[in-house]
Formats: sequence, C-alpha cells, structure tokens
Amino acid sequence: MLRPGDPRMWCALGQCYESPDLNMPQAGLLSFPSASARQAAVRCYRRAVANGDREGIALHKLFSNCLTYTDAAGFSAALGRALSEDPAPMDDATLGKLSWEAATERLLEVSEIRPAEWPSGREARYDDMLWRMYRSVVGFSALRAGLGISSTSPDDRPTEDGSSDDERAADWELWHDLTSIGLASRA
Repeated sequence: MLRPGDPRMWCALGQCYESPDLNMPQAGLLSFPSASARQAAVRCYRRAVANGDREGIALHKLFSNCLTYTDAAGFSAALGRALSEDPAPMDDATLGKLSWEAATERLLEVSEIRPAEWPSGREARYDDMLWRMYRSVVGFSALRAGLGISSTSPDDRPTEDGSSDDERAADWELWHDLTSIGLASRA
C-alpha cells in the first residue's frame, strides 16, 4: 500500500503524482509505479499512446511493474492493483533493460540504415546535380554579397573542396531550406 511519504510514484501524461488520487490522467497513457523505495532509479518515463498501439507499448510491457490501460475502467483496475499489491522488486536483468547502455543499444538498433532505405542511384544523381547547380550559382561574389553570405577572405580556412567553413555553413543552411520545401531529397 502507498503511504504518505512513500517515494513510489505514478507517472501519467508527463506529470508525477505522489498520490495517485490527486488527478486522474487521460485514458490512453501509461502509468508506472517504481519497484520499491530502494529502487527509485526506475525512471518515470512514459509514452502517450493516443493513436493506438505503438512500438513504445511493447517496450513498456517488458517490465512487470508497468501497468497499462486504455480507458477509465482500465485505469481504475490498474490503480486498484497498485494500491492493493506491493510491486515486486526488479531483478538484475530488468534493471539492465533500464540502463543507459540498453537504451543506447535500442537507439542504435532502430536508427540503423538498412540497404532498402538508402537513396537509389537516380535520387543520388539528382541530388548531385542540384548540389552542383547550387554551388555554381552561389560561387559568384556579387550574388553571395547580395544574399548576405560572407565572402571569402585570406583568414578563411579552405576545406578539401576549396570552400571555407563560413561558406559551408551558409551552403548547408540553403541546402536545408531547399530540402524542407521539397526541391531536393534528403539523402
């Protein structure tokens, strides 16, 4: 049972309540009691699942102390269970899943670029063509001055392609703008 001053917390809608009866969070969110007062290292992270079942739910269901709900009745049932039962202490394997190392491994796994996600040869040639056209246009000093891009000076350090760091920063900003309005693909 939760008692006043008990460090276990419920998290829902990004707000932590020391007492779960202070506010009822909206349905479709996750609530997490920590394992015990000693294991308060369990982070109060949660993910809104307003648009249905997402992959974040699968991660949260890995932990036995994570109670999920989808409606008010489910929240009441989860809350009743949390108030009537003490959560089981987490074992080393579960705590390992909550570590920064495990989170980093999950991040690297989902951020890995698979061969099917690389741009096709046609897209790469199109991007190269746009880049060459862009470099040929902004290489003129008068145009660079008109656009407010710094001109090259003897103090600028040239890079491997002969442009300065300031030019490359300005080039990147313009390239980002072209990409955001759809004139270039994100390669």
